[in-house]
Amino acid sequence: MQLRCKYCGVKGNVPESAIDKSVRCPKCGNQFKVTMDLIDQGNERRRSERVPVAKVDIDFGLLMGASQLFDLSTTGAGFTPTDTDYDFVVGQEVQFDLLEDNTPVVKSVPARVTRSGQDVSGLEFRGLSAIQKHELGHFISRKKFEAAQKEAESIRDAADLKMDDFDLPKK
Repeated sequence: MQLRCKYCGVKGNVPESAIDKSVRCPKCGNQFKVTMDLIDQGNERRRSERVPVAKVDIDFGLLMGASQLFDLSTTGAGFTPTDTDYDFVVGQEVQFDLLEDNTPVVKSVPARVTRSGQDVSGLEFRGLSAIQKHELGHFISRKKFEAAQKEAESIRDAADLKMDDFDLPKK
C-alpha cells in the first residue's frame, strides 16, 4: 500500500500489517501512526500545480465552520479541518467561501471532498462559474508571485551573508 507522510507529504510503500502502527518517514524523520486516511487510495488525481498558501481560510458556513487552507490550485485545495466536531466524508459535496484576512476572495465555491482526515483533507472543485474561475486564477497567480518574491529575497539575503564570509582584497 502507498502511504503519504502526514508531515511532509512524501509517498512510500508499507505493508497492510503497518496499519495502526508507528512508522518513521524516510525524508523528514517524523514518526506517526499509520491510519487509513494516510493511505493513498488513488481518489485524488491532481491535474494542476498546487501553490502553498498561508493565512488563507475556507469558510464552510455555520454547520462546518472555517478551516485553514495550506495549498491551492485551479482544480482543488488542501486544508486542515479545525472543527473537530465535524467529520468530512470522501465524496461529500460542499460549498465554501475562500477568505484572505477574513475578506472573501471567491464566494460559494462548489467542491467534492476527495480526502478526509484530522490533519489533512482535500477538495476537488466542481462546476465553477466563469467568474469563480477568473477570481481563483487571479488569486493563485498573486500567491505564486508573492512566493517567487519571497524566494528571491531569501536568495538575495543568503548571497549577502556569503559576501560577508569572504575577505575582500584591500586596494
